[in-house]
Amino acid sequence: MTNVAISVYGPDGAIRRSLNIGLADVALNIAADEQVVQGEYDPDTHWVIDGQVHVVPPRPSRDHSWLPALRSWVDLRGDEARAADAAAVLAARRAATSIDKSALLLNAMERRIITPAEVEALSVGTLPARFDAYLGGIPDELRATILARWRLETSFARNHPVIIVLGVKLGLDDTLLDQIFGIASWP
Repeated sequence: MTNVAISVYGPDGAIRRSLNIGLADVALNIAADEQVVQGEYDPDTHWVIDGQVHVVPPRPSRDHSWLPALRSWVDLRGDEARAADAAAVLAARRAATSIDKSALLLNAMERRIITPAEVEALSVGTLPARFDAYLGGIPDELRATILARWRLETSFARNHPVIIVLGVKLGLDDTLLDQIFGIASWP
C-alpha cells in the first residue's frame, strides 16, 4: 500500500493537520466537516480557498483573523482595544529605545530644535545659555544630576530623565521626541 501526503482543512480553509497515510485510510482520518488536499502544507503559512492552496502572508498580530473572502488578515477588535494595544506598544518602544548622544544632537538640529552652535557646545559638555536658563528653575540637586549625566553618558534612552526634563523645558511633545529617537508611530 502506497502512502500519500495530504493536508486536512476545515470549512474556513484553515489547514488543521497534515498526514502521510494510505488512500484507503483517508476517510477514516477526517471529520464530517473536513476536506483534504494533496500535499503537506504548513498551517501557519497556507490556507485553502475554493479547493486551492494559497500562501498566506505572515499574521500581523495575534489579534488578526484571516478572512478567506478578502484574502487578508483583519483586526476585528474594536477601536478602544486597538488604541489600548497601540498605546502599550508605543510605551514599550519608548522604554526600549536609546540613541547615541551624537545622533541625538544631530537629529535635534535637523529638526531645528537646537542650533549648530548649541550642538557644538553640547557635544563637548558645555551648556548653551538657553539650556542654562531652562535648568535655572529646577532644584540644584536635579540640575547637578542632569549636568553630570549629560556630560558622562554616551547614549540616552527615550525615557531617560534628562530627555524628559529637557523635552518639557524645550516644549517638545512626545511625537517630536519619538521622531528624534526614530520611533515610528504604530500602527
